[in-house]
Amino acid sequence: MYLTGFHSNFPTQADIDSIFAFLAEHKLNPLVGEKFAFRDIAKACEAYDGGKVNGKIVVEL
Repeated sequence: MYLTGFHSNFPTQADIDSIFAFLAEHKLNPLVGEKFAFRDIAKACEAYDGGKVNGKIVVEL
């Protein structure tokens, strides 16, 4: 999983690890609005552009 919503200018593995540690420590889970298979990337983009998804849009590879 790759989280966005924080600085995405080439985060280091340490950055990612600290985020996941914080989430686990505080028992936080990101709100997932919709999941799409990679083959449906166009639908994911439409959902993003439409602004009607409440939560993160996840594209599964």
